Amino acid sequence: MNPKLYTFYEYSGFISKFDGRISTSLSEISNHHSFPKAMEKLSTAIVPNESIFSVSPTSIKAKNYVGVVVSRDIQFEILPKLISNGEGDSHIRNNLIHMLSVCHDFKYHKSALALLEKDIGNFLEFFIKIFADDLLSLLLFERPLGYSSVEENLPFIRGKILFKEDRKRNLVNKSRVYCRFDEVNQDTPLNQLFLFVANFLKDITRSSDSYRNLNKVIKLLPDVSERTFDRSSVEAVVLPNHQRAFQEVFELAKMFVQRSVCTFRQKSTEMFSFVFDMNDLFEEYIYKVIVANKKALGLDNVIYQKHKKLVSHERDLLSENGFIRKSGFSTFSDIYLETKGGRRFILDTKYKILTNSKAHYGIRNSDVYQILAYTKIHSESSKIIPILLYPQEGFEVSKMFRISGSDESVLVKTINLHLDLRTDENALVDSIRSVIDCP
Repeated sequence: MNPKLYTFYEYSGFISKFDGRISTSLSEISNHHSFPKAMEKLSTAIVPNESIFSVSPTSIKAKNYVGVVVSRDIQFEILPKLISNGEGDSHIRNNLIHMLSVCHDFKYHKSALALLEKDIGNFLEFFIKIFADDLLSLLLFERPLGYSSVEENLPFIRGKILFKEDRKRNLVNKSRVYCRFDEVNQDTPLNQLFLFVANFLKDITRSSDSYRNLNKVIKLLPDVSERTFDRSSVEAVVLPNHQRAFQEVFELAKMFVQRSVCTFRQKSTEMFSFVFDMNDLFEEYIYKVIVANKKALGLDNVIYQKHKKLVSHERDLLSENGFIRKSGFSTFSDIYLETKGGRRFILDTKYKILTNSKAHYGIRNSDVYQILAYTKIHSESSKIIPILLYPQEGFEVSKMFRISGSDESVLVKTINLHLDLRTDENALVDSIRSVIDCP
């Protein structure tokens, strides 16, 4: 039986089954007395030290994560609001798919987007179908094979003779020769990853076509060992150069493992989540668009920096010792830009809504302190311009704030994501150019 689907929007409720309006009432989903506690438990089981939903005894709201969460007979889809052009949920899903494909370096067949308009209910099913269909097509044409080193006492020479071991074993029996050779096999880390992902997606999909094709994929990998992968172990899987045809399904498989959380009971999936922090996705997407259009934007250097240290040296004033090298105080990610004309910027993205109704348009003090700290890390001899970039909602913000007692300023800009991001990338690039060209 297919689970009931509830569509949420970030920082908001879900579409009511009764009147189509946005509701936050838990009782619309379930009247069971234990449901609020069950939802609290589910909400905190997905991302370490964070919750996906804000849950009270009577209400529920999504937070900053988007994606799909499946728990037994209920499926929750959480969509971002700031990448819609008002044409409905399908447009939001299509833009989200595009952002994920850009950030995870895989391409999809544009004709496949029509699937979202038909019987496939959410963007997770889109990715499952692309993975199942493409991997099946590839495996029918070519099986990824690997080589393992084998040593054996054979009646004929194969590979390399190991003379020392051969003398030990075959001093009397000259009809045998001890050899080391490479043996072709299917049981490679790549195939183990494909099998793992196919098995758990088979339990999740609501599409009969995807279920059928995932079963075919599994049957095409009969000699592959069953192995589990997590976010750490999947990074160790390498795609060999001679198997580049599998690049896109490999990236999809990694994305499923890196972004998913599963719990199992009696070999079936009890809970599954496939979620993304929109703060991270917005930042990485802007970076990827800038890199892809580096020449058109007149940039000479683009660097994506994560967790750079604010402090490089430490000195103990209670001793006579000088400074010693010791880094500390981690910063978050930022993007360093340098134009061909020599202008330098630090760009920090913030996935938050600015508004006229709040002081400083809703720009937080901590956001300004953070970007100024980033600027200090990069400031050497030439001036560097700090930029805070927000998604645009309702009205455009383009402000320069001068720092008290200094000639430094912070540039605050909004960028419009209410576009068809697949076809209107030029408009997005023009918006980014306007940020860089700001006087």
